[in-house]
Amino acid sequence: MDWWTFYGPNQDILPPSVEEALDTFSNNTENIPFYPIMTSFFIHCKLSWIMYWDYTIEEAPRTLPTIHRQSWTKLWNKYDLSKCTSETILRSLKSKLQVQQDQHFTLTKIQIQTTSSCNKKKLQEQMKKLQEALEDIPDEDDDKVSITSSINLGDDEDFIPVF
Repeated sequence: MDWWTFYGPNQDILPPSVEEALDTFSNNTENIPFYPIMTSFFIHCKLSWIMYWDYTIEEAPRTLPTIHRQSWTKLWNKYDLSKCTSETILRSLKSKLQVQQDQHFTLTKIQIQTTSSCNKKKLQEQMKKLQEALEDIPDEDDDKVSITSSINLGDDEDFIPVF
């Protein structure tokens, strides 16, 4: 988490619409210790940022030169920010909760049916149904999309210095 704290995004790089979505997200999710809300938000919304740095040499009389590093972060502007609004956040949190509840209900139902099976054949049938149900659960990575773009790091005006 130290890396994220020093080189990750901060609220200053977010446009107002995304800041509003961050507020909505933080008000509708539970705070997990040692897991900052900003981390959860960027993961949930699949947001990206750009971080770059530059070195400067400070030369003082009668001392060795000192190298300093200055870092900047910037929100990646190729992302469709219309997907990161308060409404879409609420909708996705609600659907995620519903899916979790459905999966929990289905799993509990199958466990009860499995334990109540009185013979080996019924138990095997229930186990097969359980395996089929588990295969139908969507993988969390299914909605990830590969995006390719070029980034112009020469535009210093778009970067916010991080000290």
